[in-house]
Amino acid sequence: MYKKWLFFLFQSFLLSCSNYLSDNSNKVLTIDVEKEINNLSDIKLSEFCRTISYVQLETLDSVLIGRYPKIVVTTNKILVSSNQQPLFVFDRNTGKYLNKIGHKGNDPEGYMDDGWGNIKYWVDNKAEIVYFQSNDMKGLLKYDMEGHFIGKFNLPMENKIDLYSSCLFVENDTAWVYNKFFDRKEQPVLVCFSVNNEDLYWEKTTNKDLLPSFNTIRNVELLYGNQIDYGGDVYRVYFADNKVFNYVPDAPSFCKVNDKLLFKENFVDTLFQLNKMDLSAYRVFDMGRFAWPYEERFFKERSDERLYIDYYYCANNILLAHLTQGMYADKEKKKEYMLICSADMKKIMMSQKISFINDIDFGMDISIWGTTSDNKFFSCLLADDIVKYNEQSVSVNGYTKSFSVSSEDNPVIVILE
Repeated sequence: MYKKWLFFLFQSFLLSCSNYLSDNSNKVLTIDVEKEINNLSDIKLSEFCRTISYVQLETLDSVLIGRYPKIVVTTNKILVSSNQQPLFVFDRNTGKYLNKIGHKGNDPEGYMDDGWGNIKYWVDNKAEIVYFQSNDMKGLLKYDMEGHFIGKFNLPMENKIDLYSSCLFVENDTAWVYNKFFDRKEQPVLVCFSVNNEDLYWEKTTNKDLLPSFNTIRNVELLYGNQIDYGGDVYRVYFADNKVFNYVPDAPSFCKVNDKLLFKENFVDTLFQLNKMDLSAYRVFDMGRFAWPYEERFFKERSDERLYIDYYYCANNILLAHLTQGMYADKEKKKEYMLICSADMKKIMMSQKISFINDIDFGMDISIWGTTSDNKFFSCLLADDIVKYNEQSVSVNGYTKSFSVSSEDNPVIVILE
């Protein structure tokens, strides 16, 4: 009976996708990016946010955060990892250091890093569980927020899920995995399964061309980006015949907004809504003459004018998207844009400045690093940047926002609502 139910579930999903592709594309709200790129302007923070609060993370000799941290903000905690460091937990309200979670190692409770000292972790805020990639790359290690080891979860269809180059979202019983860099035909684009009993709910396959053959790879290198540019480290893979591919494993493909789980696939200009039963279009980015056809995503030539959505965030009924033009071009030819859209589509703005002008308290400009579990945008101000700002800041209307930090201090987390 259960297998029949799963079969029906999967068939329903395929049917819904087919119906959407055939006749529903004109029924979803569309964002005219080509129009907005001709009306660029700086975006003030007060246009989309009302208040701003700061949480200075406690600095201890044993708890020092590096330059490019990966940050998750839950209802009452802030989790931070950085290069060559374990996962640290701070109080969201006070910034006080609470504990660390787990450790890197080859023992049964040790999680792996990416070879450069960075760890991959995912947080289920509702269940208050943190997941790490196991060293055998076949499952997930489970810890609670206090750092206690709970156990290991073995991935269903392990040959179809590559956590090393994937994006994961977990909430309560259910997990979604998006294979960003799949190279085998048996690897689906998207998998939905239970993290309690390993039941597979459904998988989304694709009939689009897979990556060029791995036999044609010339070399693979890791490029260190940053949260402002790409939302994380950038992997660039070179193939023969002048083909190339960028992907960012940690840049968000999933985003939870109230009761909606949103998903966007690389090189696809549609933002989808997910649940256990189906997938449906939520928003469409109309790139117009700047559109980058999916089948041309590996071509360096003709790519300089193409627009590509690197990552997006949704919070406070606002959609924020980061776009790159000339992704494979030299740095001096590359352009970046920030697009902001209200939920009712009545207010859309686009800027080549990829941070908000802080006209609320006249402090540092704010670039968005992510969303909190209670649906707010957050940012991170690094100590070095704060020190430089304090040295250069000038009074605005008789008021200057400053922080008492040294360059060795841990960052300040910014919460917007």
